[in-house]
Parts: sequence; C-alpha cells; structure tokens
Amino acid sequence: MILPPPGTKTNSKPQRRRRPKPTLFGPDPFSQHYASRLDGVYDCVDRLTINAYFPVAQTPGGFRTWWRDLYGSDDNLDNTHLMRLAGRFGRRVRGWAQKHGVPVISC
Repeated sequence: MILPPPGTKTNSKPQRRRRPKPTLFGPDPFSQHYASRLDGVYDCVDRLTINAYFPVAQTPGGFRTWWRDLYGSDDNLDNTHLMRLAGRFGRRVRGWAQKHGVPVISC
C-alpha cells in the first residue's frame, strides 16, 4: 500500500470507478471489432459521429503520395485546388444529408 506524504490531506471518500452507461442495445459487431479504437458508447440509432484519423495525410510526403494517387501528379497541388476539394466534399455531405433527411451539425 502506498501512503501519501505526511501532512497531505486525503479524501475521506475513496474514489469509485464509474460504470459504463447502460445502452439500449447490446454491442454490435462493428463496435466489438473496433472496440480498441472507439471512445464511448452510442445507443441512439439515428446518430453517427465520425472522427477519422488518416495516417497517410499526417506527413507532407504521405499527403503528396495520396494526392498523386488521386490526381496522377502534384502539378495542381495548391491552395485553390485544396479549397475546391474541401468545398465539394462539404457540399456533397450536406446534399446527401438533406436528401435523406439527416441533420448535419457542424462543430
């Protein structure tokens, strides 16, 4: 047992572990497969939260490789084309969501 240094105030109440929030449904196969990479539990079937990490794009060389695979060369790799690509992606996500009645919340 490790004791605190003398003169240190201690909590009279021991810290309890929080139990995971009970969910409406049991764990689905997707959640079980990616359990080590998921943070938290979702039990609402009409919500999807995406937080993606794309390791290739985390380095300049990796990003250039991805761009060349996408466009064939990096001749058009500039701010204009990056902004255009981001705008198209955003419009497509919002268009799909509007068509299917899915609200989009930007955060």
